[in-house]
Amino acid sequence: MSGIDANDIYRAEGPDGLRVAFDHGRGGVDVPHKGPLVSATPYRWIDPASIPPRQWLFDRHYIRRFLTATVSGAGVGKSSLALLDAVSMASGRNLLTGAQIRPVRVWYWNGEDPQEELQRRIAAIARHYGLTEADLGGRLFVDSGRNTQIKVALDDRQRGVTINRPTVESATETLLANRIDVSIFDPFVSIHAVAENDNGAIDTVAKELAGIADRCNCSVETIHHVRKSNGAEMTADDARGASSLIGAARSVRVANPMTADEAARADINPAERRLYFRVDGGKANMAPPSAASVWRRLVGVSLGNGTSTYPEDSVGVVTAWAWPDAFKGLTTEDLRAVQAKVAGEKWRADVQAKAWVGRAVAEVLGLDSDSVVDKARIKSLLKTWTANGSLAEVERLDDETRKSRRFVEVGTWA
Repeated sequence: MSGIDANDIYRAEGPDGLRVAFDHGRGGVDVPHKGPLVSATPYRWIDPASIPPRQWLFDRHYIRRFLTATVSGAGVGKSSLALLDAVSMASGRNLLTGAQIRPVRVWYWNGEDPQEELQRRIAAIARHYGLTEADLGGRLFVDSGRNTQIKVALDDRQRGVTINRPTVESATETLLANRIDVSIFDPFVSIHAVAENDNGAIDTVAKELAGIADRCNCSVETIHHVRKSNGAEMTADDARGASSLIGAARSVRVANPMTADEAARADINPAERRLYFRVDGGKANMAPPSAASVWRRLVGVSLGNGTSTYPEDSVGVVTAWAWPDAFKGLTTEDLRAVQAKVAGEKWRADVQAKAWVGRAVAEVLGLDSDSVVDKARIKSLLKTWTANGSLAEVERLDDETRKSRRFVEVGTWA
């Protein structure tokens, strides 16, 4: 094909079934080509009401026929969260909310822990939430990589990155035979043997997992680590290694541990803050991002399996936890009293100012504006009252400096 610009070539069916490369009048060259000819499909206009809806299986994260991911640092609770999700889906009950959901068949595979450790974790979940064997209904499947290895892709010097077809086909047969709706592979690094920083290699693995989800009509979730953060907050972009996995996943959750500052504002014992973590939507191609983070707390559950040699096991189980409600115990009369105080003097919006409006709130409600916990509560109250129009920020000249400052006045009286 010497002399032919690749940008000027298109292919068509030639004599004897060969693909012919045409160079816009400069002659054609027979090019052997195996497989179907690539072609474009005309768009067929369709009534939107006739398009099948996306099949969300749980928590607006797990979705049939797509790859999803959960990422976080070590020891935050991502595996505990994934197992709780698995038990919730199999039992037909959202264990964090108590809501009934449609039960589905779930396969949880862990590439690091032995089978008996997975049994401990599931037993702890069942004990804490009062589940019985009948609640799971034979819909939960659990395997350890120590007994059942899964390597979707391999890398060697001779052939480069290749899909491990025997393993992929075996896993596919297992998914289909057991009618699995959701498969969770934990962690991602354990299901492949390619360079983690190689975008092309990781893309191959991710696309194969997405292909399995499509062929098996199931959701494929993988749990992935983030790089070392030195205490900084993690996002989906901080997932360890190549970015191809996050690019291929349709929904990505990020779990961040509670920071020291958050613990102080929530009045959490510093020694216990590692038991709390926040789950954010790091990426959601299939749904709008969540308006607020959700918090989780790990509680220890004793299994009662102690012996004369070893003490009983205590296993961390994920539970729901809500940030302290700033409005708990407050009434409309309290808001009116705050408004009356604000109306009687000039109060600044700047938290650093001596006449910060938060001091007026603290005086009326009996709070300490210098306390970390109370100050966080006051800020939350002011944010809500400003948003709903009960208070209003306005530009005014400072009487002393004659400079423009932001003051807080009464908006709409309660």
